[in-house]
Amino acid sequence: MFFTSLVNSSFCHYRTSEKNDKIRACDGSTSHEKDVCYLNVYNALLEIYVLVETKTGRNTFKPKIVTPLPKMNITEDKGELSLTWEHPGSAVGKCGLSYSLYVTECNNVKTLHTKELHLNIPYNKNCQYKFRYRVQTDEYCIFLSSDLSEVITHGENRSPDEMLTVIAIVIPIILSACVILSCYCFQRNREIFCPRIPDPSTIFKEMMMTGNKDSKPISGNLYTPVPEPTENITLVSGNMVPQENP
Repeated sequence: MFFTSLVNSSFCHYRTSEKNDKIRACDGSTSHEKDVCYLNVYNALLEIYVLVETKTGRNTFKPKIVTPLPKMNITEDKGELSLTWEHPGSAVGKCGLSYSLYVTECNNVKTLHTKELHLNIPYNKNCQYKFRYRVQTDEYCIFLSSDLSEVITHGENRSPDEMLTVIAIVIPIILSACVILSCYCFQRNREIFCPRIPDPSTIFKEMMMTGNKDSKPISGNLYTPVPEPTENITLVSGNMVPQENP
């Protein structure tokens, strides 16, 4: 294991609580911003004491053993937020891990726990989400916990009234544009939609005025019957002498 000192130390030593354990120098590197001290301790049940010597004096403290904090990724998936973590790998060996997640949704705080590397939660697009999390070993291993992560934000708070206001403004504009366009198209194609119907009174008036002027004799060979011979018949009473026709 290793730890990073919080001071610019010149010398760093450590020892464990094991009986007769001697003070040992750290195997570290001073090429980083902060000094790094590697501790050759293979029993995490032992307490560890670190001695740091600086130009201003000495300081002894007991470091806190933590597990590395894995990175969390956030993606949107079908109305849900999918949270995934990267496994710390060999830093925790074969120990199982438990993730504690602190979620702030529209100023409502809730705590979630999972032993999986992924977690899905319902997503409200009108809310801003703030996440903080930590990871710790399960009950079958020596208890180790990571530090609490920094705040991770996703989305933004939006009032539902804002969406209603946008809808109330946009819809009338669209309807007005449709009405104006419809009137324009109707005016241009008025003869198609509303053809002109003649006035019946005008038609009858013209017919009365013209009379038979517009009528023409029918030409062509028409059948004419042959006149039959006829005789004049005179009716007389019974006491009159019949007379012959001249």
